Amino acid sequence: MKAIELKNVSLSFDGADALKQIDLSIDEGSFVGLVGPNGGGKTTLLKIILGLIKPDQGVVSVFGRPPEKTQGKIGYVPQYSDFDPEFPINVREVVEMGRLGRTGFFNRFSKKDKEIVRESLEKVEMADLMDRRISDLSGGQHQRVLIARALATRPEILLLDEPTASIDQKIKENIYELLETLNESGITILVSTHDTGVVYSKMTSIACINQKIVYHGEDEIPLEVFEEAYGAPVSILSDEHPDHPELNQNVGEN
Repeated sequence: MKAIELKNVSLSFDGADALKQIDLSIDEGSFVGLVGPNGGGKTTLLKIILGLIKPDQGVVSVFGRPPEKTQGKIGYVPQYSDFDPEFPINVREVVEMGRLGRTGFFNRFSKKDKEIVRESLEKVEMADLMDRRISDLSGGQHQRVLIARALATRPEILLLDEPTASIDQKIKENIYELLETLNESGITILVSTHDTGVVYSKMTSIACINQKIVYHGEDEIPLEVFEEAYGAPVSILSDEHPDHPELNQNVGEN
């Protein structure tokens, strides 16, 4: 079954094209990496799938239905966000936000809600820190909490927007290992990233976007396709995986 499907989707802002005739089909259970230059439409595409933005034209479906009719099926982890250090909120309270769509803002959390919050924290190995202030966490811990918040919705699809930006390499690997485990549990995952080495080593397919889809498949993206997407020569780095230099592409930061 198709978890996500976009047909001829286009969107413009103030007369400037953001997305042009996007056709993208993602099977249920897939783990897909979405790569492309900054400003190429990755975040916009995720928000269209979420139903937060309506395209000017085209059809978007999530499990065969419009996004706005699939509440609770999609969990979303936005780009890294800072919490006010003076704001008195802890890890548990952040993850409880993921249950608000189920309970409403003015209802108390039920015993089941609290169990789901704990289970979500356990999945990301953060249950022992549930009473810690969110501002006291490291970058990697912070991202795990945001993933737990998304998991608290009990999603069938998880969308992540550059979840490892500004995080060191070791923590990146841990985050992607966590996502790989979640995918193996049956969750369909679409992650926007510049870490193409991780995409090749852990994900089932890769989509490259710069306003339009320039590639979508299971094989490595040809270098000339990257150069077309980024509009510039692309360098291949080879310090992370010396035995497999083809896994070391890290593009989009130029």
